Amino acid sequence: MSRFPLLAVILILIPAIEIFTFVQVGQSIGYFVALLLLVVMTLLGSYMLRLQGLSTMRKIITTVTSGQSPTYEVMEGIMVGVSAIFLLIPGFISDLIGLSLLIPLTRRWILKMFISRKLRASTSNRNYQDVQVNIIEPEKITLKPHGQTSYDYEGEYIRKDK
Repeated sequence: MSRFPLLAVILILIPAIEIFTFVQVGQSIGYFVALLLLVVMTLLGSYMLRLQGLSTMRKIITTVTSGQSPTYEVMEGIMVGVSAIFLLIPGFISDLIGLSLLIPLTRRWILKMFISRKLRASTSNRNYQDVQVNIIEPEKITLKPHGQTSYDYEGEYIRKDK
């Protein structure tokens, strides 16, 4: 099944909902105040985006230097980037979604829900008969010291190019 009709509906529906919301808010508080509120929300969002982006980068660096995989922190960084896209779209609903993704509490809650759904879906969709599957939580993944893996072998070789 093609996803094009769904994408077309979304691309038409989102601006229509944003325009409808702006008109409703503009009628209740005034159009100038509504426009000013959109500008303030965008400025606040960009300020929060800067703070959260820097905080996420610090967490990634700290996790990597401690020898752990920064999977969770990278996913948080992706969510911060998605929130930036929502903040660039003019409208109240997109700004609220973008700001909610910038709040660490809601971002972590959404991320944990996403990870748990993906883990449940991946384990329930596969039919393992004699295979034991161990699912490792992203927080428990660690790297071996000095970049060693279980595939590191010591030995000598001779290069034969010509």
